Amino acid sequence: MEAIAEATADSGDFTAGASIHFLRNYTTEPVDPYLQYFLLKNDINPHIEHGGYGTVLQEVLDPASTLLRRQPDVVVLSLLLDLFDPACVNDNWSSTDATAQFEDVVTVLMEKTTSHIVINTFLPPVAILAGDESTSLSEHELQTLNNRVQELARRHSGRLSLVDWRVCFDAGADSQSVDLRFWRSSQAPFKKFFLIEYARAISRAVRKTKLVAKKCLVLDCDNTLWGGVVGEDGLEGIMLHDAEEPGRYYYEFQREVVRLSKSGVIIALCSKNNDRDVWDVIDKHPYCLIDRSHIVASRINWTNKAENLMSLADELNIGMDSIVFVDDSPQEQMLIHQMLPDVTVLSVPEDLRRFSTVLTCDGLFDSMSQTDEDKARTTMYRQESRRKTDKQSYSDLNNYLKSLGTIARIRDVDNEIVARVSQLTQKTNQFNLTTRRYSESEIRDFVSSADHRVMSMSVTDKFGEMGLTGVFIVRREGSTAVIDSLLLSCRVLGRQLEVAFVCECMRLVKENWGTTSWRAEFRRTRKNDQVSNFWERQGFDVVNESDESRDYAASDCSPSVDYSNIITVFLE
Repeated sequence: MEAIAEATADSGDFTAGASIHFLRNYTTEPVDPYLQYFLLKNDINPHIEHGGYGTVLQEVLDPASTLLRRQPDVVVLSLLLDLFDPACVNDNWSSTDATAQFEDVVTVLMEKTTSHIVINTFLPPVAILAGDESTSLSEHELQTLNNRVQELARRHSGRLSLVDWRVCFDAGADSQSVDLRFWRSSQAPFKKFFLIEYARAISRAVRKTKLVAKKCLVLDCDNTLWGGVVGEDGLEGIMLHDAEEPGRYYYEFQREVVRLSKSGVIIALCSKNNDRDVWDVIDKHPYCLIDRSHIVASRINWTNKAENLMSLADELNIGMDSIVFVDDSPQEQMLIHQMLPDVTVLSVPEDLRRFSTVLTCDGLFDSMSQTDEDKARTTMYRQESRRKTDKQSYSDLNNYLKSLGTIARIRDVDNEIVARVSQLTQKTNQFNLTTRRYSESEIRDFVSSADHRVMSMSVTDKFGEMGLTGVFIVRREGSTAVIDSLLLSCRVLGRQLEVAFVCECMRLVKENWGTTSWRAEFRRTRKNDQVSNFWERQGFDVVNESDESRDYAASDCSPSVDYSNIITVFLE
């Protein structure tokens, strides 16, 4: 409880609130303090409710139930096999009925709610977990059931998160995970070690629905990517190996870094070191898994690391809150905490056996879905570096923009790109006129509505693909079109693409709907001041204004610049 109080005190203003509803067939309340701790630690203020014992179907099917009336952000479907299918201890038990019933419950939950749903794999009955040898279970049937649960989670990954209860159980010895006495007295079978891991897994699912995934992983080198100090120990003396301890723990950590790189996380280095020594390890060490292709940017020098992180953020055009920094030095960690509080700082654990899980245990890089743009992010940032280098050879900005050969492809959004469109609404902050966040299901509703139109822009130039980088959402109110959202990824700003995108979208909407007037809005946030006058520049008039927002009206769009000679627009 003291840890929870500390987390609350440290959080200050919460980044987000989250409503969580447990559908359960046993006593789940003991998980609450641990779940609160992990969420408060992430600046998420939770509101947790628990449904009745064994009333899952009633709550899912009753329109007047608290679950369906409140539509929580996250539903945790928490089920013990013993109570879900009591016949599981019979010699001839088949998992067929349990599988069908479980899939039915999840299907109805997805239909009746807009919630993200957390499900769990099944453990053997509590008595077996506690060592009662008189109780039996078919391991084959249990595995068959869990295979179907896992397949269901994969099939609906945008709506479902899976918690592997075996992992939670194995976090402690049997005696540390299950309490037979409390199971018998109050149907509360799980002890501290299990509950901590379960709460951590649930918090990861909540986090990815409420917060934007981190974009960039910045790594120290000595005693972080390898053991020892390369400048003193030499290439052969550092600890890095695929089998021998402690080198294998650094090797396993590097393997996780490579996996994150392939998933689209930007990898950068920030080390007080001699540049040549670091690159010798990366280029020549036989057990170094990280190579130059994984690293987008680096600051290997003797400048203080706070300055270097600011320089990296500027080069990559990302916010400090997008960065996770890993370092072994408490002094360096404290410096970053004090000077750059938005950066998430992770330390190398004293127990190196835990090192490989440091990057994943809190779900900092988790997102609802992975798009093609995510996977290609490293390539895109390398291309952006080439653009910046090329720009330096031009004294005239317009000539530089002409030289890029920019092509903007504008299309109506369909189900194929809904995930990326939703992702952009969730994470785009700088060029975002209203900063409304939409889930994939909400974007699909807009796409299927006759009174909404969702359009996207994808950009390419002579350096390569920049991906889907713009979203325009508009709704029809009679002969008036109301612009709900206009946003662009920061990596395409400063190229007149924002003007081309909004003008082409408005022209297409007017042709299709017969629009005679427009309404738009600017909603101020901490990060979007650069677009505070965008609508005025496009010929809109201010009709209402406050400190937090500004309402606009127009009969048409007047582009602030002539983009025709620098951007080729294709309508698809």
